[in-house]
Amino acid sequence: MKKNFIKGLVIVLFILLSLFLVGCEGTVGEISIEVGDYIQFGSYHDVPIIWRVVNIDKDDNLLLFSDKIISLKAFDAAGDYHRDEDRIKTGSNYWKDSNIRQWLNSDEEVGTISWRQNPPTEENMFMGYAPYESEKGFLADGNFSEAERNLINPVTHKSILHHLEIDKKDGGSENILPNSRIREIVENYDNSYYQVVEDKVFFYQ
Repeated sequence: MKKNFIKGLVIVLFILLSLFLVGCEGTVGEISIEVGDYIQFGSYHDVPIIWRVVNIDKDDNLLLFSDKIISLKAFDAAGDYHRDEDRIKTGSNYWKDSNIRQWLNSDEEVGTISWRQNPPTEENMFMGYAPYESEKGFLADGNFSEAERNLINPVTHKSILHHLEIDKKDGGSENILPNSRIREIVENYDNSYYQVVEDKVFFYQ
């Protein structure tokens, strides 16, 4: 199967920063790409990121998966920006305002990210683990070149909401089931409250 590679990429992350990318269309000539093939795209801490093709859609967009964990980072920082008492102590699970969303979509250099809420400092991390307030953005030079960044297309996607954000919902009719077993969590996924957001990089949810 001939697939035109390179025109657009959308990165979708699982927890622990195992990554997905969607959307490669080609301008560098025809390359034979099949599901199960591996592609190198970008790097993190000077280590090239290798992606596995796990799906090719009807428009020849590629869905890629990283076999390796890229990094371990907190979803969000604790602090007084939050209004809920538990979130002040532990951080929030609201994607749109989260530290991890801002970092993943940032191409800013070391120490220049202007955090929109509590920064992910050592003080605001659980037991001080893995602060990243001074790290350059995931999409910054050194991780991805300007040419590579230009291949990444923003995507509008659905983000499930906690009941504290119901006033921000774009759809849904009930709370997501609070359960540690995935099989039961997804039972009401389609009906759960959600917000539509646009990102270049985002968790698969």
